[in-house]
Amino acid sequence: MIRVVVWDEAGLLASGIVTRLRIALPLVVVATACSVSQSGTVQLELMLPPSGGLRPTGMTTVAITTQAEATGATSVTTTQLEGSGSSMHFSAGEVAVGVPITLSAELHDASGRLVGYGEVSDSITPSASELVTVTIPVRKPIVFVSSTMPVTTIDPTLYSNDPMYEGTISQSAVIVVPVDGNDVAAVSSAGVQLLATATNAPDGHAIAISGTPLDAIAVPGQRQLVVGTMTGVVIVDLDAGTTTQVATAEADRVAVGGSESNGYTAYVLSGRVAPPEGAMAAPCGGSSMVFAIALGGSKPTAMQVSSSVPLADLAADETGPIGADPCDGNVSRIGSGGKLMLALPGAAAVAVQHDTVWAAGSMPPDTSGTDPVGARIVLASIGTNGSSSQSTELPPKSETMQYLDDTSASFARTMRADTEVPLDLAVLPTGDQLALIARMDSHSDALYDQFNDKAVPEMDATVHDIVLVDPTTTALTRIRANCTLTVTASSGAEFPDWGCQNAADGGALTPPGGQYTPSAVDAVYGSR
Repeated sequence: MIRVVVWDEAGLLASGIVTRLRIALPLVVVATACSVSQSGTVQLELMLPPSGGLRPTGMTTVAITTQAEATGATSVTTTQLEGSGSSMHFSAGEVAVGVPITLSAELHDASGRLVGYGEVSDSITPSASELVTVTIPVRKPIVFVSSTMPVTTIDPTLYSNDPMYEGTISQSAVIVVPVDGNDVAAVSSAGVQLLATATNAPDGHAIAISGTPLDAIAVPGQRQLVVGTMTGVVIVDLDAGTTTQVATAEADRVAVGGSESNGYTAYVLSGRVAPPEGAMAAPCGGSSMVFAIALGGSKPTAMQVSSSVPLADLAADETGPIGADPCDGNVSRIGSGGKLMLALPGAAAVAVQHDTVWAAGSMPPDTSGTDPVGARIVLASIGTNGSSSQSTELPPKSETMQYLDDTSASFARTMRADTEVPLDLAVLPTGDQLALIARMDSHSDALYDQFNDKAVPEMDATVHDIVLVDPTTTALTRIRANCTLTVTASSGAEFPDWGCQNAADGGALTPPGGQYTPSAVDAVYGSR
């Protein structure tokens, strides 16, 4: 038997028993699956926003992924949407009775682009005798970029020339953290404010927290948030509106590992060691501490699990914490029994998405040949079990400076990156796109003519980019968040006045609200 129901987010619209799955668009996609060997039904309801720019559109295929909780074995059923309007339909897949599974759903357009995603972190067990219903909020994988300005949004389901590709919301936040498919949390010194993923509008009242927030992460399936502050950690119960303080050293980065069955643990990185940046970058060095806090108890306390190793970022999986060491250039498991996972120059950002570890580092400039190139970002990934490692370099980074008094805009100087470092990394739901914040620094000496008169003054440039990149093809979209050029001792130079070339002339986008300095990035149903 296949049972079909049609919902929007206001309630039930229709129901019935049919032999093929029907979808009443533009309201919701609903899937059901019969058991393999016994009669029984799993009813999967994929809930989309009823309208607005955050509603997935243009989907032509549906992919339902089931993963066995015990073994991790996955099965994917991908089917074409047939028909149009209220008569669109696709065939249902099959699941085994009595085997606990987790579910995720992907909606793709005709080009294969992911336009909607949803998942449930709690497992379900298909029954031979009972109807099992699972509701998954399906959303666009919207990217949120935090700074001192109102939060910027990026819609990766659109093409970058679409005016809706970039936007802003009214909230300002140190970081925006996806909680589940229904909410994201905007964290600032004013507290934690939930935002509905269907509207980006506030969902309930803000929850006050103590201390200046530095980082935050959600506990899977628990409606809890772990917020790192200047004095330790605040555990926020998002439904009850309560907070619990846990004292540690300064919590520069926080991560959550573990599982539903074995319990979750929060990990804290204190004494973050930033990757060397700047045209005259100092040698990499420093030390960090990592603390563990078991969640779920009435009086959580912090226990130190590692010290001394310099770390720029921290993530975690079921096994434990994973750190990025920018000085030794590696990504490793932290604590007793820790081992090298990836050799990655300048490793500065790390994230875990499902069973894959993603990381970003950087390569120095290459000036040895006849065609020198600037520093560039390196992306790498590896399975959490240590298999299938890959790495790729993004194109070398440079920025063009324009002589401002040249009306023809033909007099320019290219500044190659002396350093380009990743500041933050987010993995979009299926891992087919990464969002990262990168900082470029470059120095150019003054230029002199044949009479030893100064022609072009000394310059220093700092550029912050937000980059969305396909890690397989390295196809990318770059948003130049800001470009700052400092010209030194320009008086007396023949060509004294310089500025950053228009971003569009260099193939980049510009923020719709003006320049800003990005600090953190995350995505709905993503990981960082």
